[in-house]
Amino acid sequence: MTAGISRFIRSNLALQLAPLVPEVKLYLAHPGSGLSRLALNETPYWAYLWPGGALLARYFLDRPQTVRGKSVLDIGTGGGVAAIAAAKAGARHVVANDIDANAIAAVALNAEANGLAVETICGDILDSGIPDADLIAIGDLFYHEDVAIRLKAFASRRARPF
Repeated sequence: MTAGISRFIRSNLALQLAPLVPEVKLYLAHPGSGLSRLALNETPYWAYLWPGGALLARYFLDRPQTVRGKSVLDIGTGGGVAAIAAAKAGARHVVANDIDANAIAAVALNAEANGLAVETICGDILDSGIPDADLIAIGDLFYHEDVAIRLKAFASRRARPF
């Protein structure tokens, strides 16, 4: 399915400068995208720029010292805007994670469009061993109470003193 979704994204979504983050190019949905033709089981969150991801990306680009030389894990990456911005801002290693394989395909295409390397992990990593990271970014995942509860428990386990 990954090759099929990659072809679909390239053919139907518009590669454009991201709103609020014009340093980053993303394949984004538009009225003529035809996303309904994909008959997805999940809403294609990866095809839209969500505010939390855009704000994290803007923060990383405006304050590169936040990520420079660090390993960054972006959980619930969607199309990967925060992960890509971290890489652009000088992160040593960036991992983008999402539970949707289509999002992972979108991240790969978006990273390629920006001339960057971003590692991807597909699957729910909140309750499992996760990659070691200096900084964990979580943008737009707090909309559902059950996910927010799991994220709070995850953050409590991962928190380190400054």
